[in-house]
Amino acid sequence: IYPDYGPLIDLDESLLFFTSRRPGPHTLEEERTEDIYFTLKSDSSKWVHSQILDTNINTSMHEATVGLSFDGQRIFIYKSDNQNSGDLYISQLEGESWSNPEPLSKSVNSRYQESSACFSPDERTLYFVSNRPNGLGGKDIYYCVKQRNGQWSSAMSIGQGINTKYDEDGVYMHPYGKTLFFSSQGHDNLGGYDIFKSRLEDGQWTTPQNLGYPINTPG
Repeated sequence: IYPDYGPLIDLDESLLFFTSRRPGPHTLEEERTEDIYFTLKSDSSKWVHSQILDTNINTSMHEATVGLSFDGQRIFIYKSDNQNSGDLYISQLEGESWSNPEPLSKSVNSRYQESSACFSPDERTLYFVSNRPNGLGGKDIYYCVKQRNGQWSSAMSIGQGINTKYDEDGVYMHPYGKTLFFSSQGHDNLGGYDIFKSRLEDGQWTTPQNLGYPINTPG
């Protein structure tokens, strides 16, 4: 009966993470904080009863699912409290346990809100969403490129072909590495946030295509 959202699924569709505000070991009655849960698909192709993720992941702060590596071994986590607007963290699966979430570099996280992230298939490019100033408006999509020294480059806007004066969010790169999916309040929109896709062709992103009804609606 509580909000459940932000589903992330691995490539073989056997592992599902999601965010929930259901009562848990860290939630307070007066404020249902976000926690991360997971479920596995059984041999009969049914999802088993969901479980809360490791205690080193979930705390009394907000933790939410915002991105997953293609092999399901690394998860991007959104964390926020009264001291920050929301930053992105990453945790690695080590055996059967998840490592302590580490904040992404200062190229990504800022004193503004960073709300979703994904890797390119080769993990050399990191796409993320931020409402930092000097964008086109509201939340925009940015990216960083991994340098030879293993550090991420400075953040660069993905450009006005995709970003608009309205909010963009929920960025996701297809495993083939050429198609970017994202939600936006702009472009050719049916109402609210719609889901769009754009292809990388000759180094340029094509005009975003609305996925259309019945996926997108006036809601």
